[in-house]
Amino acid sequence: MANHVVISGNLTEDPVLRYTSDGTPLVSFTVAHNQSQWDASTNSWVQDQDGAVFVPVTLWRKKAQNFVEAMRGGRRPVMVSGKLVLDRWQDKATGAKRSRLRIEAVDVAVLPAAASGGSQSVGSQSDGGGGSDSGGWGEPAPVGGQSGVGGFGQGSEQPPF
Repeated sequence: MANHVVISGNLTEDPVLRYTSDGTPLVSFTVAHNQSQWDASTNSWVQDQDGAVFVPVTLWRKKAQNFVEAMRGGRRPVMVSGKLVLDRWQDKATGAKRSRLRIEAVDVAVLPAAASGGSQSVGSQSDGGGGSDSGGWGEPAPVGGQSGVGGFGQGSEQPPF
């Protein structure tokens, strides 16, 4: 079975770059994803009454550094691609077993705040998270001849399904 997840949303706080004991850079952040459904009768998206889902994300190495640099000066929407990881631990205060799901990111795209423009991807998968010599930034190729993420949300009339 494949373990791959893609989610988009807004950061809940500014990302902070940290380092492991061996010097590996990492950033942990939370993405707030607002649930919505396509309403064909009104030809628009309708917000779910349950509100946002908050998803913890971890990004490593050069991609973490690139991401923190890209997010300076303001938070913007992001799209995260990665795998689900189940963290398990025992609460030191109560002794209770605890767990949580998080996304270990492979790629993060910083989305435009407005409907115009393209997205920036944090490095490429082939470089092990290091990005290119130009800092790991590049404009993704348009999909289906349209700009934006998957060509949807950039003036598209229908959802991509």
